[in-house]
Amino acid sequence: MPPDQVEPLRKVILTYLEASRLDLVDKNESWNTYQRARAMTASLPDPSKTLMNYVNDRDVAHLGPILLPHVTELGDDRMLSPGREAAPRAPVYLLHGTDDNVIPAIESSLLADTLRARGVKVHQLATSLITHAEVDRSATAAAMWRLISFWADLLDE
Repeated sequence: MPPDQVEPLRKVILTYLEASRLDLVDKNESWNTYQRARAMTASLPDPSKTLMNYVNDRDVAHLGPILLPHVTELGDDRMLSPGREAAPRAPVYLLHGTDDNVIPAIESSLLADTLRARGVKVHQLATSLITHAEVDRSATAAAMWRLISFWADLLDE
């Protein structure tokens, strides 16, 4: 990536991520923000424009092979895993939005399984009350009760 393209591409990516964040709370604003990201993409020179079009189009078949060598530079899978460090001695609390459109909720489940297999006490809750990092939804009584119980367990530790 040419150095002069890094910052403009970063701005487009952040706009795209903001549109994703807004998707569950304000569909209209999310759409407007996404359209702004697409317009910003159109003004980028290549290779930034092509890369961002892959992101906008969710074209994993093209984007994945481009990004994979950079992920590999960070270390093998073990280096990127929570299993590479000593297991935590304190209980771990994992709270994740079931409708998180940035990080799939299954990631918390997989992390919980990994930590439990290493003897860590894990409390995990996937809830529809939050999205990626926001509490912004109406709640059923059952969902609210599960969230209250999750926090009560944490406070009891």
